[in-house]
Formats: sequence, structure tokens, C-alpha cells
Amino acid sequence: MFSLPGILTLIAFVYLRPHEVFPFLSTVPCIPILVAISLLGLVLDLRLRFVRPWLAPHAALAMALYLWALVATTLGSSASVTHVAVVLIVSPALYMLVAQSAQSFRALENVCRAIVTITLVLSVVGVVQAQAPLQCIRIEPGTTLGETTGVPEDRPCAGPDQCEEGGEPGFEYECEKSGPAGTTSVGGGRIRYRGLLQDPNEFALALGLAIPLALTLWSRRRSLLRTLMLAALIGLGVTCIVLTESRTGQMVIVAVAAAYFAVRFGWKGIALGAVLATPALILGGRSTSEATSSSQERLEAWAEGLLMWRESPVWGVGQGEFPERYYITAHNSFVLAAAEMGTVGLLLFVGLFYVAFKIVLTAMRRYRQVPEAAVAYQWGRGLLAVLCGMVAGTFFLSLTYHPIIWLFFGLTGVYALAIRNHDPDWKLSLGWRDLLAVTGIAAGLMVAVQLYTKLKGF
Repeated sequence: MFSLPGILTLIAFVYLRPHEVFPFLSTVPCIPILVAISLLGLVLDLRLRFVRPWLAPHAALAMALYLWALVATTLGSSASVTHVAVVLIVSPALYMLVAQSAQSFRALENVCRAIVTITLVLSVVGVVQAQAPLQCIRIEPGTTLGETTGVPEDRPCAGPDQCEEGGEPGFEYECEKSGPAGTTSVGGGRIRYRGLLQDPNEFALALGLAIPLALTLWSRRRSLLRTLMLAALIGLGVTCIVLTESRTGQMVIVAVAAAYFAVRFGWKGIALGAVLATPALILGGRSTSEATSSSQERLEAWAEGLLMWRESPVWGVGQGEFPERYYITAHNSFVLAAAEMGTVGLLLFVGLFYVAFKIVLTAMRRYRQVPEAAVAYQWGRGLLAVLCGMVAGTFFLSLTYHPIIWLFFGLTGVYALAIRNHDPDWKLSLGWRDLLAVTGIAAGLMVAVQLYTKLKGF
């Protein structure tokens, strides 16, 4: 398959951001070039009939959500539609390339192996960063360390005041840890990566979502290498999630472990998942005062998002307008979708989740008792755990347009087309009942958020 090398390299660039690490790549539009190379490979695969001109079941929803974001921006804000189109294009492009190019279980395995390997590298970076001593980090004026990685100055410190005493005039300073690839911690030692994963919560999410993929690869073929990679990813990944101090990361670990082992072992599996997630629950998270303050900020953001939704219920206030109207983001992907893209955007985003879950659950039910289709059932189990982790993460983080989330939507597209390739009789039927279900789920989510914020006094 000609498209797969470009896609795997594109995934590596989305996660690892080498064009931000190495100066000689900083002036090269690496991601657009890789998208173009992958697209060219897809065209060749289609011409040579390595893949078929099928659309993944939620491809139309994915493209509709992207186009609706542009419409909502046009109708709801004064932002440049061209700018928004360029900013958002990576997510649907990544989804479409992954979902449409890889139409076999072997290709799905290759993509998942790459994600697991990349995540293992990120885990090593996180652990090394956590072991580093505190040092002064220089920040450009007018920015915060949450928005950038800063510049380490190799001056030991115990607090930011020490850094400012001997620092360069006109710059701001923080006292944090510095790790490989120019990474720095934030918030007093919370580890993270850079680029799309410079938020510790999103870093923890990415680590957690890779674990079910590693479990599935291991269950498919229990070689020594896969056993070592699984053990390393669980050990280092959970350690990193603890070190991010991310409560969302804790919930993701609980969700993926409970879902994976519940399907595998029933009620005993839920207990096993709880045991495996216990270290992250006990050791992770922030102090009580910090957690309370963070929870208050999130509830305030939810309440503001609901106000924006009521202000413009159909098309919202426009993509990217939430942080322009409020000092932080929504901290809830569904609230963010409703606020910035209105009810239509919310339904499309919920629809992506709904169809992804239906793909996996329908296939698992069909192949549960079919020994020769064990590969479909095993990958369904892994992807179901991933989707459960995604729900946990997206409910507390603003990930509506995040490429990592769209990549995992793409994996469910690969899964659907791989099944269709091997079993032409399998077809995912979608109709009015599904539309009613999506509407009911979206309404239930927003009512739940409304009631909870009201209960807390917002």
C-alpha cells in the first residue's frame, strides 16, 4: 500500500512534533507535505485497486462537521473563514486518510503498532522529564508556560523569584523541569510533551488511549517483543499519567481498563480493571485545594458555554470564539461543540461517537461466536475500550477538533472497512432511529451539564 508510509509518518509528526524540535525542519511545512504524500499514495492505491472506493460509515459526518465549523464561523463571528479552514483541516484530513487508506486488519495492526511505539517514546520522555531537577525556564513576554515550552536556562532554582533575580530583563520566568526534545513541565512539575500534547491532561489522555491498542496487539500474537512493549507501556504510561497529576487521565485509565476487561472477563474483568487502575487513582491527581479550584473553573466554563449556546442555538458563536469570549476554554468537548457550532455542530459531534460505537458493538455481536473471525472480535474489544476512554476524556477536556481524537475515529473507520473487505454481507445500517438516538443523547448531555452547573450554583 503506497499510502501507509506517508500516513505512519504523518501520525509520528502529529504526536512527536519533530519539526518543532529540530531547527532545520522549522521552516518546512512538514504536515501539509505529508498529507499531500499520503493523499497521492491513496490515489495510487485506488488506481491499482489495493483499496476500494468505499467510504467509512462516519466519513460523511466527519466532513459535515468540518464544513459546518466553517459555516458557523461565517454566521457567528468575524473570524477569517480561510484561517479557520487551514487551522482545522489537519483533523479531518488525518481521519479521512487513516479511515480510507487502510482497509485490512493487517493495515489496522500496522497503524496501531505505530501509535503504541510512538506513545512508548512519549512515556520515556515523560519519565526522564520527571527525574530532572528544577531549573529556570524563560518565557516570552505576554505568554504563559501553558501556551509554550519556554527556554530552559540551566540555572537551578527553588521558585520563580530566584530566576528573575539573575534573568534577562523583559522576560518572565518559571521554575520547572526540562526534559528531552525541549520539553518542560508546567504548574510546579506536572509533566507534559509539546505541541498538541503540551497540556498535561491531553498528554495523559494520549497515553491512556494507547494501552488498549497494546493489549490487543499482545492478545493477537503473544511474542516476547509485544509482551515487553505492553509491560513497558503500562508501567511507564501509568507512571506518566500519575506524574501529569491529571484527574482526567485517571478517569481515562479507569474507563479503558474497565471496558476492556469487562468484555474479556465479565464482572471479574471490571474488578481486574479497577485493580490495574488503582495506582493511578491513589497516586495521581492534585492537592485538594488545587483540584477544587480547577473544578470551579470548569463549572464556570460550562456555564459560560451554555450561555453562548443559548445566545446562538443553531450555529453557535463561531469556531475559536470560546476562548475569545471567556478566559479559559470550555473543558468539555460537547459544550464546546454546542457553544461554537450550535445544535447542528453538537449533533454532528455526538453522531461521530454514536456511529463509532455502533460500528464496534455491531461487529462484536456478529463475530462473538465465530472462531474464524476472532481478529474482528479482538480488535472490536480494543477499540471499544478506546472509545470509552475517549468519552471520559472529551467530557472534561476541549477536544472537539483535536487531531488525536479524530485519529482514533479514523481507526474505527479502518475497522469497519476491514470487516466489509472480509465479510461483504456485513453492513452498518443507519436510519431515523439512529438520528433520534443521537438527538436524545445530545439532549441528555446538555441537560445533565445544565442541571449539574445549576446544582453547583452557576
